[in-house]
Amino acid sequence: MKIKGKLQNASNITTNNADTSYSAFENRFRKVMYDPSKRSVPLELNDEQLKALYKGITPVIETSIFAEMEHVMTQYELALM
Repeated sequence: MKIKGKLQNASNITTNNADTSYSAFENRFRKVMYDPSKRSVPLELNDEQLKALYKGITPVIETSIFAEMEHVMTQYELALM
């Protein structure tokens, strides 16, 4: 029973992190892309379009970050040899 409760809590944390991540993306996107002082032509997307954009770029961003981390760790390991 305790394990089940912990797993449920873990899934809530994952969901909360995903929600927080999307909210942060949405806020940054709207601040930069909707602000006429930052862009001559504001890019306005509805909520559905913005979520589709987020879902499309998230795997690429996450993969890129991990690839960069792997490269750094490889260089670190080589430097220690």
